[in-house]
Amino acid sequence: MERPVPTYSGELTDANIRAIFDGAGDFIARELRCGEFRLYAYAIDGLISGGDMSEYVLKPVAELLEGASLEALYEKALRGVVYNAVADPAEDLGTVALKLVNGFCVVLFPGVGAVAYEVKTPDKRGPSAPEVENTVKGAKDAFVETVRSNTSYIRRHIFFGIYRYSTIIFRCRAVYVFRISYFVISKIKRNMYACVND
Repeated sequence: MERPVPTYSGELTDANIRAIFDGAGDFIARELRCGEFRLYAYAIDGLISGGDMSEYVLKPVAELLEGASLEALYEKALRGVVYNAVADPAEDLGTVALKLVNGFCVVLFPGVGAVAYEVKTPDKRGPSAPEVENTVKGAKDAFVETVRSNTSYIRRHIFFGIYRYSTIIFRCRAVYVFRISYFVISKIKRNMYACVND
């Protein structure tokens, strides 16, 4: 089943992309310099391979991409100076959000457009008991991987920008770390209404 493209209003700008994932602890936003121009790169931690993003997107943008205008940089990035198997144009906020939650790194060329590069990690184990490790008595329906793997598991199945993850640290006599996952209900309602009205 093909995933529907979420609908978000507004121009394709850094502020609007950040607003979609506002409060998400796994959202990565990075400013890049390409000659005299400022570009922005976005990704979701846990869904992307940081090494692949650095090697196949950020490094080529910083070292190889040259041009006299943002339009020229955009065309060169889309046509192969940034070497990646998949380079898709992302022309609106909905497409950017969909690409991000599917394991892409999106590079924004302000006022021109955005290009999405696939750098996703392979699927990891889900919320089930380990098959090769011994388990103790008790419930077998908990996550068994690292926190970032668990959040990426949820993100792979919740494809709108409605999922949030944050960490809160309390210091009393000891240090307590709480990880909170939640959904932004107003965005769920808006996306449901958009699907029904289409």
